Amino acid sequence: MTQPFILTPPDDLLAQAPELRRMASDLSRRYANHEVVSEADLQNIGQALWQALNINEEDFQESLSDVIATSLPLILRCANSAIQQLPWECLHHPKFGFLGTHPRFTLSRQQSIPSAVNTPPLRKGPLKVLLFTALPDDLHTTARLDTEAEQAQVLEALLPWIGQGLVELETPDDGRFSSLQQLLNQGEFHLVFLSCYSPPAGCYRTGQPLHISP
Repeated sequence: MTQPFILTPPDDLLAQAPELRRMASDLSRRYANHEVVSEADLQNIGQALWQALNINEEDFQESLSDVIATSLPLILRCANSAIQQLPWECLHHPKFGFLGTHPRFTLSRQQSIPSAVNTPPLRKGPLKVLLFTALPDDLHTTARLDTEAEQAQVLEALLPWIGQGLVELETPDDGRFSSLQQLLNQGEFHLVFLSCYSPPAGCYRTGQPLHISP
């Protein structure tokens, strides 16, 4: 399996090379205005991007020499979204030209995860599930039975894990929107089922709105 060559721009790349942001913005504006963008224009920004990466050329050539029958995957790995949005497709190498279109290379982006220095440890515990049913006060009996059947189906599906203590299910009787807001603000639910009643056309009456819209 071919090992990719990772391109890792520094987090402060745009501070070190502020002209990259200007060049990228100008390129985007010209495309948006349907202006002519020449190959030389693309090459200029591509060369600037390659120089900003400060790649060790010996390491780059060594990775390329290990590839015989396939292309060398080039992966731009960065957590900074502003840097990710630069036109890396224009990346231009002094010898190989545009790497994104060269047959010996493939070029892709990969969002890296910032180092979690102060991230608290993951808490152990059951999966907390909220099954919230929003109903108007004047529902007919059949509709109420339908929602009760929905609740029963969810309970039946989760029952094996509830019995093992892996899942906690909360099914409040209060279907008001304010109650849902309070539950979501106070509870730390991992999964929320929102069940709403949708009446037939013409069933609304002035002054009697539903507690929550489906």
